[in-house]
Amino acid sequence: MSFIDQLLSTRIFLFLFSITLITVIIFTAFSTQTQSVTIYSPSESVFKQLSLHHSNTLSCPCSQTLIRHDKFLIFNPHYHSICTSQFVNQSFLSSLFDVNISSYYSNDYRLMAAAHFQMLALFCRTIQQMIVDSLNQFYSQHLNTLEVISDDMFNAQIDHLIDQLKTANIANMKHTSQWNLF
Repeated sequence: MSFIDQLLSTRIFLFLFSITLITVIIFTAFSTQTQSVTIYSPSESVFKQLSLHHSNTLSCPCSQTLIRHDKFLIFNPHYHSICTSQFVNQSFLSSLFDVNISSYYSNDYRLMAAAHFQMLALFCRTIQQMIVDSLNQFYSQHLNTLEVISDDMFNAQIDHLIDQLKTANIANMKHTSQWNLF
């Protein structure tokens, strides 16, 4: 190889080396670097702030993966006003049993009133007990999550659980009302 060939090959080598070096420097300068930071037991506000800035990379494993429903949900059922009225309490039902029942006409409603109001009271107590039993069963179940979930995801899960509870109770009530018809 001649001196000129050696000089030319040295220049080509230096040129390619410079381009490679510049490419590596640019790639390193613009590449994102992952840094892991551990925060033990962050508060809700700290977690929300971190999730806003690092939503794709944030990981927050739960220290407690099972939480009973009664720890974060409480229901206060409201029943039809007839079920809380005087027409289903025991003193009213007792007053319907009159000793002079023979003096009523055969078409007088008072002859059947006691049976009707007793059936209504039984139906109200049955429905109230079904709701109490259903809520006790619901409260004993657990929400299971390995990672902290967002408010939107939590609310969606709770809405789904409530819809399931309503659907199950409505089905039980329909079944009970069909049973009462026979």
